Amino acid sequence: MKALLEINKSRTPFILALGNQQSLEIKSYFIILEKICIPCDCSFMSALDICYKTFVVLGLDFPIECKPQWQYIDHVVYQRVKEPDLLPPSVKFLVGQTNWRSNEAD
Repeated sequence: MKALLEINKSRTPFILALGNQQSLEIKSYFIILEKICIPCDCSFMSALDICYKTFVVLGLDFPIECKPQWQYIDHVVYQRVKEPDLLPPSVKFLVGQTNWRSNEAD
């Protein structure tokens, strides 16, 4: 962990999952923010929640590599998007697909 923190060049938070590669069993989750390691509960959802809220509280932009995924979470999970028309087409499509499936179950 110490070596990772030393070489980390990312200025945005990300989730680090530690566990067994062969069994894919995750033992613990951390949020890495520059050189800071924040332990999370033993659930991915808790780590995702903390990571998202770190972006929001610190006023950080979502990284370009995963911006659509964060925009989807921002819009659907946290319902923070004020202007849905400004979402990129890929996010609008996914929102439409997930709304369609949830409406279909009704």
